[in-house]
Amino acid sequence: MKKHKNFIWLVAASAVIITVSLLFVDNNDRNAINLPDTDLITRIELEQIGNLGTTGGGVVTLQRRSNINAVMSALSDATRLAGTGSGSASNDTPFQENYLAIRPYMKNAEGEEILAARLFLYTESGEERIFNSYRGIYKITQENSDQIRRIYENR
Repeated sequence: MKKHKNFIWLVAASAVIITVSLLFVDNNDRNAINLPDTDLITRIELEQIGNLGTTGGGVVTLQRRSNINAVMSALSDATRLAGTGSGSASNDTPFQENYLAIRPYMKNAEGEEILAARLFLYTESGEERIFNSYRGIYKITQENSDQIRRIYENR
């Protein structure tokens, strides 16, 4: 009888550990930004937008693989801000006056180039953020933000 009781406790404890582990893994997946596969990206458009519309040098198109990889790598480290779900990004663009629009393009199954994501890099409350239209708001490191902005500025 004692062995049977120990076995039941062992199974129950294992079930709890597995459940908590799965919740943790699932929660981490939901916190990561969802981006298209970098290898599928054909080009990225970067455009600085200010309170009066386009500012700076207009649209910069990145087609070199090294630049595409650098931007996508910097974006891939972004994590969802606590308390921000898809409802907090329920617009086409953020409610900021100044941001860098990031538009990666890829080819669909028919070979047509399509917009793969609508992303916007901006600063709010001293933090660098990525607004992913209709998906969420993410925090990005200052280093990664600076890297993307340098690529835009150096064209």
